[in-house]
Amino acid sequence: MDSADAHSYVMRLALGHVASRTVHALVQFRIPDHLAAGVRTPVELARITRTHEPSLLRLLRAASSLGLVSEDTGPIFTLTPYGEALRSDAPRHAASATLAMGGTGMWRAFGEFAQSIESGEPVLERTGGSKPFAAATPAMAERTAETQLAFYGDEPAAIADAYDFSSVRLLADIGGSTGNLITTILSRHAGMRGILFDLPYAATATQALLERRGVADRCELVAGSFFDGVPAGADTYILSHVLHDWPEEDCATILRNVRRAIPDEGRLLVIEPLLTSGSDSDVAKFLDVIALAITGGKHRSLDAHRELLARNRFRLTRVIDAGVVSIIESEPA
Repeated sequence: MDSADAHSYVMRLALGHVASRTVHALVQFRIPDHLAAGVRTPVELARITRTHEPSLLRLLRAASSLGLVSEDTGPIFTLTPYGEALRSDAPRHAASATLAMGGTGMWRAFGEFAQSIESGEPVLERTGGSKPFAAATPAMAERTAETQLAFYGDEPAAIADAYDFSSVRLLADIGGSTGNLITTILSRHAGMRGILFDLPYAATATQALLERRGVADRCELVAGSFFDGVPAGADTYILSHVLHDWPEEDCATILRNVRRAIPDEGRLLVIEPLLTSGSDSDVAKFLDVIALAITGGKHRSLDAHRELLARNRFRLTRVIDAGVVSIIESEPA
């Protein structure tokens, strides 16, 4: 890459926040939903969305530069295949993730991101954002669940393929959120029972998924906080995308609570993307930065996971590659 190309590249990076807010505004005003009904002019869209038509036109043209809509003479705009992914009814919930990742709380936190770099502390609450995972309304709870599905929704099948769950009698998914993982595993193992443990707000959507996948009679929903304790009696426990959300002392509390509940012959499966060195493009590195600013947590390398587990009386036994995530198996020590 010559210097001119390098300059153009870093300038595009510098404008990344503008692209993010463009996508957020597109979803906020439900432009993909409205365009899905057919070709629309800016005048029609402005009337439906109650926005300023000349300004909306400018938003649409910026969105066209990102490949989300296409502009034809008129002007008239149509939705592209990329834009289709932002419809509110798109199955992988990119719209909810866009609203969560580009919402006011996240925006304010990253406006003060330098404070996190200087202090090592999250800035979300300091800038007026809500405490992470404290869903105050059913709508917020639904968005949280859909955002997790947007990021992690493709993983359960890969995890179920990669790990041999055939000997598990009772599986406890701690912080299991939507139930997407445990229902996938239970669906493949008719003799297995499950416990899905999470905060009370997760229960409504989760119950519907259990029933839809035909495992409601084999999976118990238990409400609570893993900082207070976790259900005892399971032979295998899962912490999927949990530990990266919390600083070391909170992770220690979670792991100690699992250690008290797990039998001596039990297994703990920590499911996380492993942080690697080098300059490869790895989503975990960006999620790690989000954790720094928002929750105070962090993504970890394999050695860091090994040390964290050992400090809290678990011995890492093996690591299984499940694609974008790893299954880190450990046993009580």
